[in-house]
Amino acid sequence: MYRKGEFHNTYRLFPNPANSAFKVFQTNGEKSENDHLEIDILAMDGKQVLHTSVSEGESIDISILPVGIYQVYIQKDGVPTEVEKMVKM
Repeated sequence: MYRKGEFHNTYRLFPNPANSAFKVFQTNGEKSENDHLEIDILAMDGKQVLHTSVSEGESIDISILPVGIYQVYIQKDGVPTEVEKMVKM
């Protein structure tokens, strides 16, 4: 599905580590006010624990997730864009 090295570090997660929520911000590339991002959060064992669709800068509630390290898969317009590591405290 995703291959290492095929993404371009266009997003960052803030805050990271996070307690109850985080936001996704674009750091480079073309921005649009109507950008909708598909977010998949996977536990380190590969199981999907959350899927949501948000706009850039919109809060993503992770309060139900246990403390740990997660992989955040970001898709824009249905195209895999980036994978970031997120720490839930």
